[in-house]
Amino acid sequence: MRSLDSGLYWPFFKANLHPVLINDVYAIAQLTPRDKRCLAVKAGHLLSIIRVKVKFAGNRALFYSSPASYMFEVFQQSLAGKIDLTAEELAKVQAYYIPKKLRKNQFLLQEGDVCKYSAFVEKGALYSSSTDDKGAKHVVQFALEGSTIADVYSMLTGEPSKLNIEAFEDCELLLLTVENRDRLLAEVPRFETYTRQLLERAYVALLQRVEGTVGRTAEERYAHLLQERPHLLQRLPQHLIASYLGITRETLSRIRGQAPPR
Repeated sequence: MRSLDSGLYWPFFKANLHPVLINDVYAIAQLTPRDKRCLAVKAGHLLSIIRVKVKFAGNRALFYSSPASYMFEVFQQSLAGKIDLTAEELAKVQAYYIPKKLRKNQFLLQEGDVCKYSAFVEKGALYSSSTDDKGAKHVVQFALEGSTIADVYSMLTGEPSKLNIEAFEDCELLLLTVENRDRLLAEVPRFETYTRQLLERAYVALLQRVEGTVGRTAEERYAHLLQERPHLLQRLPQHLIASYLGITRETLSRIRGQAPPR
């Protein structure tokens, strides 16, 4: 890590702040509301000089000096909302993630392969699905920005996956292997709090998935999805929504036609 030139970045040093470079991300920690107002006032002048993007994440200002580092924006916001890391800890966490881009319809995981990592979605949309003996696809999970997707069973057991994970849109992902996760937990113990909250969130989503499907009619399943995750209906195609609900596209079309306008 190295400090920025105090002559060039005078607005921050005037406020007694100390920017450091972390994997092409300039981070300033311990920002007060007054500091944020100061940064907002100086932003136009500052950005015209250093040509980077600035984002606030909790009590930090993050300056992205390259397209690769900007791929961590949503992830850093997710971290800042759950745990408080030092600049050094943030650098360690980011170093263990592998940026990856997928084009629409590309696979992150295919049935028969062992799942080697979890994927945090910075941008785009993916879905996991299984295929039955008749070749019909059954959507299991959707993952949009800020979500994590993987075949956890395959990843933890080393057994071949029974799922496909496919990009529905062009995606920017951050991959974390099991080995890197274990090293990261050893080096940054506070990261365990973040992973635990992700597991709790995944468990709640699973319960909502079961509650919204088991013992319900097609109309009730659609109403539950509309109430809990309306953004999916606006963003994803009808055939994937129908597969997720366990109904045909014709049934979904009929239900949507009967539903009162929102």
